[in-house]
Amino acid sequence: MKRIIGFSLLAFMTVLFATAFRAEADVNLTFYNKTNRKVSIVVYRELAAFHVKGWFNVEPGKSRTITFKTEQGEPAGDVGYYAEATKKGQKTIYWQGDFARAWVHPSKAFEYRGGYQGADDSDFDNFTAGPPNKRVGFRKISIKSMQGTVNLTSN
Repeated sequence: MKRIIGFSLLAFMTVLFATAFRAEADVNLTFYNKTNRKVSIVVYRELAAFHVKGWFNVEPGKSRTITFKTEQGEPAGDVGYYAEATKKGQKTIYWQGDFARAWVHPSKAFEYRGGYQGADDSDFDNFTAGPPNKRVGFRKISIKSMQGTVNLTSN
C-alpha cells in the first residue's frame, strides 16, 4: 500500500512540476483597454520564424491575456502588436509601428506561421498581398520574464 501511495505521489509531483515549468515557458501578453471603445488586436512574434495571430477583442475597461506557446527554454523573441478601435460615427484609433509588417485579414480570426527553412508555409499562402487582406505595422513590446503588458489609451 505504501508503495502505491508513494508511486501516486511521485506521479502527481512529476505532473505538477512539469506543468509549473511549462507555464513559465509561454510568452504572455496582457492588454488593458483604457478607452471607451472595443479594441481589436493582432499579435506578432519572431524568433527563428514568425507567428501572427488575431483578432482578439478587448471591451472598454477590460483586459485580455494572449499567449504564444513556446518550447521549454526558448526565449521570448521579438514581440509586437497592432490594434484598432472603432466606434460608429467616430474616427478609428490605431496603435501601429515600424517594428515589423505583416498581412492580416481585416475582420476574420486568423493565425499563421512561416518564414523559416523547412516550415510548412501552407497556412501563410492564405495571407498573400492584396484584398481583402491588409498590410499593417506592429509596435514592439518589451518582454521581461516572458511577460508583456500594454496599456491601450486614447488622447
